[in-house]
Amino acid sequence: MSDLVTCITVSLVNQEAYEPYGQVVYSPTPSSGGKAQVANQGTARRYNHVVELENFRSEPNACSGSIPAVPNMCIFQCDPQWQPGSLFHVRLLERHQHSTQCFMPIARPLATNVGGDYLVIVALNGADDRPDVATLRAFIGRPWQGITYRPGIWHHPMVALTQVSVIE
Repeated sequence: MSDLVTCITVSLVNQEAYEPYGQVVYSPTPSSGGKAQVANQGTARRYNHVVELENFRSEPNACSGSIPAVPNMCIFQCDPQWQPGSLFHVRLLERHQHSTQCFMPIARPLATNVGGDYLVIVALNGADDRPDVATLRAFIGRPWQGITYRPGIWHHPMVALTQVSVIE
């Protein structure tokens, strides 16, 4: 992507605009249509299947040839990479062709209680099996929102905007 120069506008992430790339994850509420089950002796609510998870990966198996890959929950600690008022340069897009990825921010609290926003940069796959630059979009995720990438979606590694953030 180093020979390509383009500018894109950043918008707040919402499900309608983000739909081609994945899903926005947030805590459902009864008013949003979320159906909850009472859990933990009435002290919590459980919402099942809040996002679609797809896994097309497989691992070799001596008996059957292959088995579905085992899901892996990781935590990334992301350092801020952007200075307010400056341009952010996209130098890398990657993709995971065979499975959904889900990222949920866990911002470390600051004394000022500011921050936790993160930048999401995505693109659809093109006919040449490279990022389709015409579909390149940038979104700001808020501290209370997570996102998923559908299998095969090109994306920039997560970008913490103003503070160290942990992204699951």
